[in-house]
Amino acid sequence: MTKPSRLILAAAATFCLTALPLLAAGRGPATPTNPPGRPAAKAAEYRPLFAALANFLELTDAQRTAARQIFDQARETARPLIEQLRTQRQAVRDLLDDDNPAASEVGDAVIAAKTTAEQLRGIREGAVTNFRTLLTPAQQAKLDVFQAVVQAIRRAHGRGPAPDAGAEEDELQAP
Repeated sequence: MTKPSRLILAAAATFCLTALPLLAAGRGPATPTNPPGRPAAKAAEYRPLFAALANFLELTDAQRTAARQIFDQARETARPLIEQLRTQRQAVRDLLDDDNPAASEVGDAVIAAKTTAEQLRGIREGAVTNFRTLLTPAQQAKLDVFQAVVQAIRRAHGRGPAPDAGAEEDELQAP
């Protein structure tokens, strides 16, 4: 196993050991609007994850406060877009459920949803960029490892982008 692979696995293990108890504490009962495995409220979803990330990065109190402000502001900015995207995705599903969906209407609806999703991605990336400015170089390196682990997990579950064709895939794979 290469040194980067060991570092990534150690970071993932540390984060998971910190995050899992916190995430489990935020779960609510399963209902139609709160499926199993989903936190009882969206705000509750972010608090345990933020606490786990803050502990993993060893943020100071000042960094935690500033980071909360950055992510709270991003969440407030994103909230109407999230609702808009939810509505747009439902419109796509409704169009596709028709017996004879019009291709141009479906295409327009998909493009509108994609545009909103890209706006949300921009908000998220901006928040992460602002967050990175709060971090020391050592904390930034740990965040890079954390992001690589999350991306590898998302890819393993069929979510997120595929690795670049020229990227070294063996760094994130277990032996």
